[in-house]
Amino acid sequence: VDVGCDEFWPAGITGGLTVIMWTPTNIVMMGAPLEFREEIAGRPLGYRWSFGDGEYAWDVPVVEHVYAATGIFSAVVLASNYSGNAAATVTVTVVDGITNYVSLSGSHTFPFTNWLTAATTLQAAVDAAYPGGTIVVTNGIYELGGTAVVGSMPNRVALNKAVTLRSVGGPAATFIKGYQVPGTRYGAGAVRCVYMTNSARLIGFTLTNGASLSSGDFQREQAGGGVWCESGSATISNCLISGNAAYYYGGGANKGSFYNCTFYSNYADYGGAAYEAWLYDSTVVSNICRSQGGGLYYGWATNCELIFNVASNSSGGGAHYADLFYCRVNTNRAQYGGGASQGMLYNCDVSSNRAFQYGGGAYYSTVSNSAIFRNYSVNNGGGAYYGSIYSSSVFSNATAQRGGGAYGTFLDGCTVHTNRATLYGGGSAYGTLTNCLVMNNIGFRSGGGVYGATAYGCIFSNNASTNQGGGATLATCYNCLFVSNSAAWAGGVMTGILFNCTITRNSALNSGGGTYAGDLVDSIIYDNTASSDANVSTPDSVTNCCTIPDPGGTGIITNDPQFVDVASANFHLASNSPCINAGTNMAWMTSSGDLDGNPRIIYRTVDIGAYE
Repeated sequence: VDVGCDEFWPAGITGGLTVIMWTPTNIVMMGAPLEFREEIAGRPLGYRWSFGDGEYAWDVPVVEHVYAATGIFSAVVLASNYSGNAAATVTVTVVDGITNYVSLSGSHTFPFTNWLTAATTLQAAVDAAYPGGTIVVTNGIYELGGTAVVGSMPNRVALNKAVTLRSVGGPAATFIKGYQVPGTRYGAGAVRCVYMTNSARLIGFTLTNGASLSSGDFQREQAGGGVWCESGSATISNCLISGNAAYYYGGGANKGSFYNCTFYSNYADYGGAAYEAWLYDSTVVSNICRSQGGGLYYGWATNCELIFNVASNSSGGGAHYADLFYCRVNTNRAQYGGGASQGMLYNCDVSSNRAFQYGGGAYYSTVSNSAIFRNYSVNNGGGAYYGSIYSSSVFSNATAQRGGGAYGTFLDGCTVHTNRATLYGGGSAYGTLTNCLVMNNIGFRSGGGVYGATAYGCIFSNNASTNQGGGATLATCYNCLFVSNSAAWAGGVMTGILFNCTITRNSALNSGGGTYAGDLVDSIIYDNTASSDANVSTPDSVTNCCTIPDPGGTGIITNDPQFVDVASANFHLASNSPCINAGTNMAWMTSSGDLDGNPRIIYRTVDIGAYE
């Protein structure tokens, strides 16, 4: 109601109204959902649905209703405005549950309500069933029928109403077999296995030898060789989808929700196994695509296995543009992103995948709470190439080029260990690392831990290079600890820019046990070893640092930095350290913590080293 004595009158909501109302079917099983739609011409103020059984709905253009009793009901939608009302009516017949049967040895007597009179083709039983009904199928190979729903694409069976098609013997004994064109698989004459409308269900079949056309509507006639679904409300469970092909999308499946299914040896241009599908507790194995998504393209998978899939010419051996949750992504292959590309992975194991170009495990993906391990790339990014990785372990990956663990990637809260790069950046090349532990990596030519990266609050430990930069090369580091790294030159850092770092107990065979070249600010470079220049060798600039001997520069402290307990690798500053309040305050410190996450400045002046 309006405030005050006058109600506002919206004068514009007037004029004539015309109402159209329709449903997919006028006969429905009791307890099954029936969809109603309306179309109103004019300017309605509001409208009301009445389903004839005492139930109502208001002001929604599409509504589902479930009738709880049999009978004949008049469903009405009534629209109104200040000029008057208009209505449309649909009569709905609600019937009791009827089960239809299919058997190759049945007598094919309509309406197929027992095993003796069972239909011998799947489509005949579906045509006889009411929406919401169940069709039970006994063992056999069902390879007759070719019903087209869209264009000229035939289907062995078209579930063009919301029915359940269920086998007795499961996928090992009940087959829906399409037809593939000899030599090309898809094209004129091919037959898809199954079409499914909204809310249809398929349980316990093997779908095999299906194929799409190679012309016509590319999303509907050139997709889904095994099964094509209108939406995710079509559900498929306990099925094997094997040996199907599509010219464009989804060799095994297009859309649909799959539970406890196996996709095996399907083929397509995009999405060898499935395109835009939802998978739960399912296995996707040995599928192939020409372009992207050997297993999945643009889909969702939860608690699934994606293994031995291949994207032969492009990206995403296991999955492309897919969101994966609690999945195992293993032994897939692609040019880019052997395991996954341009997707999101949460709580996944991404292992033993291979990229012939970039990103053995993941390519331009967002990964969190996962493990990326034993992946390989011929070029850059053995574990990952670009993208973002959060709270994950990146280990035992390798590349023949740069970035054994990751290349160009943002890593936050990760453990990056035991990766190797033939050239640069055993742990990571380029990219940004925050709050990471980088350890036991090898960059054979340069940058055992990282190369060309920016690091905030990280620990670099026991990384190595046979040449230079055991911990890091060409890196910009803030609040980082470098300990026990080794190389021929620059055991700790080669040509780095270091702010408030601690570099200790690193070693070099030649010179620069701690650092070689680079710019050093507010850092401790102490107790490193080398044949010459044990701590600092040929620096570009040194400002307010603690090291010995004095390498030149300003504010140099040559006294022992007084770590709390070197033997226990506790490199915090003792209370008598000369490095306390000896640094130079900078703007970035106001929003940054030290290596422990404590405020970077406590007593007006910053301390030297990684810990305040």
